Amino acid sequence: MESVPDLKSSYLFMMNHHSWWDGILPMLIHSKLVPELNPKGMMDETQLKRLHFFRKFYVFSVNRSNPRKAIASINYSRNHLSKPGNCLFLFPQGAIYPNDSALFQIETGYQHIVKNIDLVKMIPVISYIETMKGRKPNLWIRFGSELHPSLNSFNVQNQLTAEIIQLKKEAHEESEKFIRIY
Repeated sequence: MESVPDLKSSYLFMMNHHSWWDGILPMLIHSKLVPELNPKGMMDETQLKRLHFFRKFYVFSVNRSNPRKAIASINYSRNHLSKPGNCLFLFPQGAIYPNDSALFQIETGYQHIVKNIDLVKMIPVISYIETMKGRKPNLWIRFGSELHPSLNSFNVQNQLTAEIIQLKKEAHEESEKFIRIY
């Protein structure tokens, strides 16, 4: 996001999931890039039970194998996003996929979250980690173009894939578009 978020909207930040460390990125993004927003994050119930410290960072669970619990999590998400100034960090892939995956594969639960909530803006937040120089890895984060909620999942996958390809290209070219946040 190039400017302060519109606080009359809510945001569903759709992130790629290529590492266990991805769970920490929403905290970084919130504190450094969008501190004005009221954040929540969604995590698989089994993982959240194992990594319970994420609850301190406004993360709640979803149990995709239990329809009743999954619907409760979707409704909780919808309620949160129905209020302006709120945001939800979501990893729609539902699992970790390598950085070099050719296609950004997604689950379709996000469609139920944004359905009929006019003030939600769906924004891709793509991250890429690579060790190019030295021993320390570099992290690039890109806020992509807004996704229209009426897009089908195939078109959303294609847009997210294009965002990842562009981010990798810019990272390898050492583009001046990136700013340091630390």
